[in-house]
Amino acid sequence: MNVGGKRTYVFDSNSERKVATYLHELNIFWRPQPHVLIIDSYGKERIVHPDLFLPDFGIYVEVCGSEKKEYYEKKKKMYSKNHIPIIFVETYKGEKKWKGYIVIKLREIQIQRQELLSRVAELQGYKQEILAAS
Repeated sequence: MNVGGKRTYVFDSNSERKVATYLHELNIFWRPQPHVLIIDSYGKERIVHPDLFLPDFGIYVEVCGSEKKEYYEKKKKMYSKNHIPIIFVETYKGEKKWKGYIVIKLREIQIQRQELLSRVAELQGYKQEILAAS
């Protein structure tokens, strides 16, 4: 949808809108409902649609607007099994809590990636070059 020359998006929930608005306030670019190929628990390929994708981070976001523990646990396992970096934002736990959680999780994932890159570089003898570049 286009409004006043700007792209707009109609969210599935108020919680998704709040998370997207917060990401925008942080100058974090996001895309809605990306198509993600996964292998399901039966070994079949499936396309799923997390709520948001943060291309600058290569991280997906699933907004949990209510307490559906079993439902979201299944989703977490599915994404984990497929090595898909995703943050589950539990907006029902209060705004201050979920906003801080997003920033913490983004940082944690970036640190994990840097540690992995360092281990790979070390195995290949490139540790000094990687450390100098960071």
